[in-house]
Amino acid sequence: MAQDKYFLARDLAREALTALLVDGKTKASGREMLDWVRTNKPEDVQEVERSWSSFLTTMVSDAESSVTREPNQYGFMLRQADPEPQVEPQLQAITTDPTQVVKRVQREKRLYSLLVEWLRSWGYQAEDTSQRKKGGPWGNPDIVGIRTHEGLGGSLHLELASIEAKISEYDWRRLFFEAVSHKRFADRAYFSFAFGTNQPTIAKLPELDMLREYGEKYRVGILVVFMEPGLHQKLVSSQEEEIPEISLDMVRVEEVWPAVYEPVPLSMRERFLREVLEIGDLKGLHTYGD
Repeated sequence: MAQDKYFLARDLAREALTALLVDGKTKASGREMLDWVRTNKPEDVQEVERSWSSFLTTMVSDAESSVTREPNQYGFMLRQADPEPQVEPQLQAITTDPTQVVKRVQREKRLYSLLVEWLRSWGYQAEDTSQRKKGGPWGNPDIVGIRTHEGLGGSLHLELASIEAKISEYDWRRLFFEAVSHKRFADRAYFSFAFGTNQPTIAKLPELDMLREYGEKYRVGILVVFMEPGLHQKLVSSQEEEIPEISLDMVRVEEVWPAVYEPVPLSMRERFLREVLEIGDLKGLHTYGD
């Protein structure tokens, strides 16, 4: 069923882009595409709108989808012949001290839903777990994903992934260890931060080599949520009510360093599932993230 919905979304995305990319328009946002579907394919929209952002993320990696993202840009386009080379715009990094921003945690919440969708696009059942408080100090990840696999004989194998999200790269060397602490119960752990730039490319991140050294040494994945500078400025410094909702199709989530899969002891994973996520049976496991 999920695969059928993806194929439907893929067809609708192609139709939307074909209709929208006219009169010199070269790209369209995920929101523009979904609005087109709502207007022109109302009979199909309910089947795809809940997972639209994660479907788009999957399409970009699907060679048969014809949907791609313009290199180092934010919009979606139809895959075509090699585009004309473009002059690289200057990187505009915004580094803000989040300790000086009122209600920093509330700002971080703007990142949670899109990172939940990012994990779902990789096959995890995922949800925002930031409000759970039973894990003790540094034991309550912002987002947790669960991936299940049924083995021969009906045995069930679980994989847990955690993400810790920050609104900027400020003080990342200290905050990084919040993600490291999650490795005691998560099989994969990610540290993530938002970064504002007109050109979302990993190569131009400040301290890129150091980020990768930390990722390699502590075996933690590093995700960067690239977004346009104006949007990032609102995230870190505007009044809370002025910060718009941010969806996966408005940004680019890129891996600076992959999260190494390291199975944790069964007792640690079981304790986290029961005490922090409050999953006590198979029904709770299978409905997690719904």
